[in-house]
Amino acid sequence: MNQAERVSDFWIFGGIFRPVYLEIVPGEFIERTAIDARMNGSFLIDVYTAARKASSP
Repeated sequence: MNQAERVSDFWIFGGIFRPVYLEIVPGEFIERTAIDARMNGSFLIDVYTAARKASSP
């Protein structure tokens, strides 16, 4: 593994020298959930949704 991506914030060559992740999601999706489960079998769930808007040039 190249030490430049871990040690320095500046690198003289062009291109991407750090890990990059591309996240592809539908227009509307569940971003995260929070579940409060109880010993008696009941639970509460919070569902946080998100929507992506198309960017305009």
